[in-house]
Amino acid sequence: MTGLRARILGLGIVCIGVGLTLTVRPIAGMDPDNNSTVMQADHALVAAMAKADKAAAGKFLYGDFFWTNWAGITLTKDKFLQSLPKPPLGDESKYKVTEYTYDQVAEVRVDGGHTRILRVWVKDASGWKLLAYHEVRLADHAPASGGPSANDCVVPCKSVPYEPKDEAEKGVFTSWAGLELALTTHNTEAWVPHFPEEYIMINSKTPVPITKADRIKAIQVPASESNCKTLWSAGRLCQSQLAGKPEARFFHFGKTVAIISEDNPFVGKSQHDTRIWHPDPKTGIYQMMESWSSTIQSAPTAVPPKQ
Repeated sequence: MTGLRARILGLGIVCIGVGLTLTVRPIAGMDPDNNSTVMQADHALVAAMAKADKAAAGKFLYGDFFWTNWAGITLTKDKFLQSLPKPPLGDESKYKVTEYTYDQVAEVRVDGGHTRILRVWVKDASGWKLLAYHEVRLADHAPASGGPSANDCVVPCKSVPYEPKDEAEKGVFTSWAGLELALTTHNTEAWVPHFPEEYIMINSKTPVPITKADRIKAIQVPASESNCKTLWSAGRLCQSQLAGKPEARFFHFGKTVAIISEDNPFVGKSQHDTRIWHPDPKTGIYQMMESWSSTIQSAPTAVPPKQ
């Protein structure tokens, strides 16, 4: 595990000012796995949390567990167990819960309407353990149009202060740069291979989830090219879109990479991010399986520097 700090406007998943029509309803992608072993552990954990049973909940937590609520407050395992947070959807028996398995990583998505929850489970020698619990409260209305977007970048662009440590991270970075280049050139055909059909973006700055189909529609809208195009063409990312501190956490399980970080925005408040990358078995391209972001309500508001 090592780190970089990710920035949502540069991740190729959402551009708040791109003119998305956020009334588009989600389109079904790949059917969920609903792995019985994962779901059994997940149900037991949720039940323990609903009953405030610290001992029972603690048995399911990974050593480097992270819990993040809708306001972007993040707790580590020890602090989480000191005062077990009350789950916002209770035992979740009334809500739609789906699960996708990617080798040794599983993601459980909870559709609570305005409140959405992601739980990232990882498999080690002891079985399935919960790595991350991430709540997102969707926005009450669509974001204002215009303003900085994924096509904007602090001038001058610099290389990212981070070197991938293994082949998996190299694969993630190569895909990341590729999807960014596809975004800035509005090349839908080049963008599509970097995301699976079940991809979804849940962001507290938007009023509805954004699917792969939604993103494709947004990319097709013409816009100016980014001044980071040259770096993306060379397989590198822009300094303004990936800051070096505080460090993100990379978790490797098999070929799957889970990244937990805070983004350092060009404008607005910082966000806590959870993302999973997994190679497409057909092409070998690392795909962004999902992206969840909660605005850190207590963070100061960033102001774009004068150029």
